[in-house]
Amino acid sequence: MLRTPAALALLLSLLACGEVEPDPEPYVQPAPWEQLNFEEREEFMTWVFSPTMEDLFLAEDPALYDGFECETCHGDDPHYEMPAVDVIDPLTLDDVPVDSIDDPERLEVALWMEETILPAMADMFEQEMNLEGASCLDCHPFE
Repeated sequence: MLRTPAALALLLSLLACGEVEPDPEPYVQPAPWEQLNFEEREEFMTWVFSPTMEDLFLAEDPALYDGFECETCHGDDPHYEMPAVDVIDPLTLDDVPVDSIDDPERLEVALWMEETILPAMADMFEQEMNLEGASCLDCHPFE
């Protein structure tokens, strides 16, 4: 029989320890993105890219991006090719430069992409933000 608060606290902590699983090893990217094979890229997307992007997209519009997953960007393509022409809005010459967009809603989204999403992508992929590095055309088809 437990007679002291300390003994009760010890028992509760021991019981809790059995229910808590240890943290998995933190993800370490084995090489730059360009050098990763398919499985390594899939692991990077699972542990780094997707959680970061999900947080950013949900912070922007929780209703629209509820259920964010691989298919949100890649569609049903089992090879995860980008740009995903079947799920992501194509860009046109009217979309560049961003500040020339006439539609206020499209401009708001484009500015958010330019100021939030693109820098996050560049950081994760360790690339410059330009056509050779991280750019809008990584995800969006161009018409």
